[in-house]
Amino acid sequence: MDGDGTLHDTPSTLPTELQLLFDYRPPTLTASGDWGSRPQVSPFWFYDRHLDEKLNLLHVKPMPTLPKDLAALVDDGILAMKLRGFPLPEVSSKSVLTPEEYRRGFQPYVSDATSVGRFYDNTIANSCESVASLLAIQPQISEYLPALMWVQRYGEWRPPSSWEEDFSIRMRFERRTGKHLMVNGLPELLGDETMQNLKMLAQQFPELATCEVGLVSEETEFILRDMDRLTAGGFKPIFCGTVGTSPRNSTCTPPPDAHSIPWSENKPLSGLVRPTSKRTTLASRSYASTSLPRRSRRLQKLSQDVEHERQPKTRTASQTPNSSDSASRIKRQSDVFPPIQRATPRSRQTEYLIQHSWARAVRSDTTIILFHCGNFERIGIRHRESQTLYLSNLIDVPHDTNPARGKLHVGLYMAAYLDTMDRFIQLRELESQAQPPEVPIPQIKPTPHVRPANTESTTTRKRNRDALDADTSVDDVESDSSVIIREAGLRNLALIQVRYDVFNSISPASFIRVGRSLAPVVGPTRPPRVRRKYSTREHFTLVLHSAFDRGATGHAHRATLELTTSTGKELTHEVVVKLAFTAEQQERLEHEYSIYRHLSSSGVKGIIVDVFGLFRDIEGDSMAIIMSHGGRSLRNLFPGQQVELSSSERAAFLAAMKTIHGAGVRHNDVRPPNLLLDDAGKVAILDFDRADLNSSEGQKEREFGRLADLLDGAYVGQHWFS
Repeated sequence: MDGDGTLHDTPSTLPTELQLLFDYRPPTLTASGDWGSRPQVSPFWFYDRHLDEKLNLLHVKPMPTLPKDLAALVDDGILAMKLRGFPLPEVSSKSVLTPEEYRRGFQPYVSDATSVGRFYDNTIANSCESVASLLAIQPQISEYLPALMWVQRYGEWRPPSSWEEDFSIRMRFERRTGKHLMVNGLPELLGDETMQNLKMLAQQFPELATCEVGLVSEETEFILRDMDRLTAGGFKPIFCGTVGTSPRNSTCTPPPDAHSIPWSENKPLSGLVRPTSKRTTLASRSYASTSLPRRSRRLQKLSQDVEHERQPKTRTASQTPNSSDSASRIKRQSDVFPPIQRATPRSRQTEYLIQHSWARAVRSDTTIILFHCGNFERIGIRHRESQTLYLSNLIDVPHDTNPARGKLHVGLYMAAYLDTMDRFIQLRELESQAQPPEVPIPQIKPTPHVRPANTESTTTRKRNRDALDADTSVDDVESDSSVIIREAGLRNLALIQVRYDVFNSISPASFIRVGRSLAPVVGPTRPPRVRRKYSTREHFTLVLHSAFDRGATGHAHRATLELTTSTGKELTHEVVVKLAFTAEQQERLEHEYSIYRHLSSSGVKGIIVDVFGLFRDIEGDSMAIIMSHGGRSLRNLFPGQQVELSSSERAAFLAAMKTIHGAGVRHNDVRPPNLLLDDAGKVAILDFDRADLNSSEGQKEREFGRLADLLDGAYVGQHWFS
């Protein structure tokens, strides 16, 4: 034991197979054949720009001692076992360890990122799982049996890239069923209490580490090497470049870091962070002005003002300025400046991978991030309090010996478990200490949809009285929904904010209109050009509250449309926003929009949702279609059950389909999720991404009969019954 109280001594003798594992260095992997058509880009996408400001990545710093710290963690575990009277067991026939001869038998040829992950799985993964489980979880058990696992679990859809994200380190539990996936005999050896704790840990933290596995290529190797530039101070926080909007208050509380950093007990990360009097957030920094393209002095000054004055100020009537200079300043602060689209340099892929991996770690609340592309890798540590990613130096997998790959990754598995268990215990203690409020929370009436805006001065209101009276006469005869549909259809810029889960946009994404509104048909026939500036009454805002469906066309979100009308009223309207990311998804989305446009021009109304238009992200590659909320789907009304409707509702659906067929459209996807029914009994049919205009009358008749069968209960869950 060292003088400072830590172990960090190298054990004198080890079982042969264990020593071979610790010294294992894989052969150099070679890419063989055409690995496919997936682009060699980082898996960065729309959501990665929209993390809450308290959860977003602010700094990237080096931690060159990390590999040795992880190897020292293995030595500490072995010596701790001896001090507790548990000798290191010999490898037996029951041990789950990959023999060295078997490990060396795999040919070092890979075709894509998935094969890189599987080569790792076939060579040392299960040996690392077993040894790390013995040292960190079950030192009293004299056998090498895994409670951890390296596994490929297919998660939610993501845009294709040169990195595979379905590999991860987990506990050996099935999250949905709660059943363990351990070898026979291990649960009995661990005992009921330990098994219950591990089960709860697995349910709360499905992943113990975030893994990015890349294919063997010059591009992925370049990205890992280029991370040195970021650790040297070249990283800037990534968020949407729209300037001029009011910030959203943070809604997230960062989860705790581990009390004792298990891989660096002498130098915990909290000691590497410079102490400050208060949290450093994006609100107090002016990153936007340095990341924006070159513009006029006035625009640069505006971006600085927006970042400096993040919290909106409220003026009383007596404080409202009346001078023309002040009025122009207020007007300037309400203007919105969308970002300028620029080409993405090669080095930008490095920032994208770092930001995307950080966002994944935030969503799964993991600390360790592994970047591996066959012959090279880096290990990252996510420090939540300082919002910093610490990166190891570049690891040459086949050649580095201090430590070698085998021992390094045993320490990696141990660190992943110990860190997660530490934070799991902290969270349980916080939950047990939480006290219910003594005073009952009063019921707050919901905010009405219409809120008159009283920010204009008396002079301004008098000056614009004639114009306001003329516009108000229209509002008086129109409902709020009609007004918002009409005005949103005339605006060409949509600002999209994401506000759910760990997302709370620091600044919104700017989407420019590429397809006019169909409810009613208004606006220009040609897509507008992106302007430098949009006033408050020239754009509208969409706040995404949840993603409720993920399909072949993209992700559908429940959202609120907010805008200030030409009369100064602030209105909101519940809508659905469907985002498409890949070229294939966007082609389907454009086809769906064209079907809606055809139905609208054919006079079909009331039985399809209102479409506010088609929009494209100025900064990214996303596309969005905005539709009204047509009610609840029959799938949600009758989950896993037969559809049971009244005779009038059944007749309304059949009449709607007959009208759609009369316009020359066959839906091609008649299912309960695509049939809507609102509280007033009004029906609607949606999702026309598979529809066509060339079907025969016989095909339409068969679809009509299929709908009739569905309404009569012939469809349950996802199955048809004859």
